[in-house]
Amino acid sequence: VVEQMRFETPKLYKDFLKEVKTAFTAVAKHKPTITAVAAPGKVDHKTGSVISFGNLAWKNVPLAKDIGAITGTTVLIDNDANLAGLSEAHRIEPLPHRVLYITISTGIGTGLVTDGYLDPDFLDSEGGSMLFEHEGKLEPWEKFASGKAIVAKYGMRASDINDPKIWKEISRWFAIGIVDLTAVLEPDVIVIGGG
Repeated sequence: VVEQMRFETPKLYKDFLKEVKTAFTAVAKHKPTITAVAAPGKVDHKTGSVISFGNLAWKNVPLAKDIGAITGTTVLIDNDANLAGLSEAHRIEPLPHRVLYITISTGIGTGLVTDGYLDPDFLDSEGGSMLFEHEGKLEPWEKFASGKAIVAKYGMRASDINDPKIWKEISRWFAIGIVDLTAVLEPDVIVIGGG
């Protein structure tokens, strides 16, 4: 890493592209030829568009095309949990056969890395969408176990919760999905990340 820049994601897509242009202008002196984009949503791998975002109202956004137009680079795009999983897997030595990455953040995302590559059979999987019976209703896992769900139930972020009883309940919610993913995917290593 030769330079890092951060900016808060604007609500409007056109404003986001302006921020990207400003940021890219600042790093263009390094003459990048490839831009990697980790999108928090469902990616159309053929077109480079993002069909929907987990935390933004944008729909069917031609993100790879638009970023390419700004940067003049080849753009590689995938779901943010997939790319986080790929990065985390390559930090483990020796590289395990199968690494499952689970991000518990606004929602719950998953990425599966097999022999050092994103597993093509699971590129579009969303572990947070698995359905479970919770409090008498069938709900997606992330509806009751994500950071957003924790704030909704307890009125505070997970990082601000110190009550062991609450953490026991939250841990049980996390475990429900982790156990099922483990049984189905049989990972050698599970990495848990997120906000």
